[in-house]
Amino acid sequence: TAGLYYWESEAYQFQESYDMWYFFGIGFGPEGGLNPGDVSQDLESVVDNEAYALFASMDWSLGERWLLNLGGRFTYEEKSFSGGTGAFNYVPGGFPLVPSGPVRKLEDDWNEFSPRVALQYYPNDDMMFFASFSSGFKSGGFFARTQDIAGLNSYDPEYVDTYEIGLKSEWFENRMRFNASAFYSEYEDKQEEVIVNLGDGNVTTIVQNAADAEIAGLELELTAQITAGLSAFINYGYIDAEFTDFTVSDSEGNEVDQSDLELRNAPEQNVNVGLDYYLPLSFGEFSLHYNYRWRDEYHTIIDNKPKGLVESAGFHNASIDLNFLENYRVSVYGRNIGDERYARVVDIGISSWGSYNSPEQYGIEFTLDF
Repeated sequence: TAGLYYWESEAYQFQESYDMWYFFGIGFGPEGGLNPGDVSQDLESVVDNEAYALFASMDWSLGERWLLNLGGRFTYEEKSFSGGTGAFNYVPGGFPLVPSGPVRKLEDDWNEFSPRVALQYYPNDDMMFFASFSSGFKSGGFFARTQDIAGLNSYDPEYVDTYEIGLKSEWFENRMRFNASAFYSEYEDKQEEVIVNLGDGNVTTIVQNAADAEIAGLELELTAQITAGLSAFINYGYIDAEFTDFTVSDSEGNEVDQSDLELRNAPEQNVNVGLDYYLPLSFGEFSLHYNYRWRDEYHTIIDNKPKGLVESAGFHNASIDLNFLENYRVSVYGRNIGDERYARVVDIGISSWGSYNSPEQYGIEFTLDF
């Protein structure tokens, strides 16, 4: 298998901030004789992306039970940025208090070859062992949400090498399936959103190739057809993620080693279990579904501030479905039964933003497939 890939996109960003400038105490609040909403700041930019790729994959039989796969992808990308520091506008009068900064136009490009090698062994028709190595990268670019356009530069791609071994198997005349895999990934030049010091008490959030990291993990999957209509599943995941090198700037602009921090959005363990029951009817199908998902605690803020710690939690979901006349389905459902709530908080410059997950919900849903 071989092919060519082409991608072109353009992203336009415009945002306008109002009341937060009133509360920051920098001359645009009551100390300046202004009211909430009197001052806004805008931010406008355009980012273009163009990518080309050539890829190929080949399977090579090494005998009756061995299969070797070789593949690779060469990628070339170009990105451009056009934008300027936003103006502070006096909203009631419709004129700028501080004019917008000059427009900067930036360009950068990257190319990378990403190989893959995989070996499969089939001891019998119901079992397969595999091992693989692959390299990949996450595109570089420009962080367009910063107001520090004068200091804006591109960030480079992050790179990852991943090793994986595993098993895929079916048992008891295909009534039970068990899959397992273990992986190890090395990240280089990992992209992180970090807060940097601009001097005079000002800071901004930018993306930097600030870190190297290692992530090792295990994934287990078991599904079973208990009866003709009843099935069950359980999935388990474990990851051990750590920075091997992570250097950022403190409030004084000094470099600080923060390799002991935990990676964001990386819960150590997660479990997902469920039951599904199907009953054929003369006019359709009746079914019951239950699912429970539990995940470990994790951080959402890069420097592991306590407000960014999301506690471990479990979530129950269930539904009763009736499918009829081939194209119609009525479902009575409950989501997040027990109302397990949590907030995800992130830092944005000198402020924070957060949102809660959806609360407990019950409802009736009608679906028409056509």
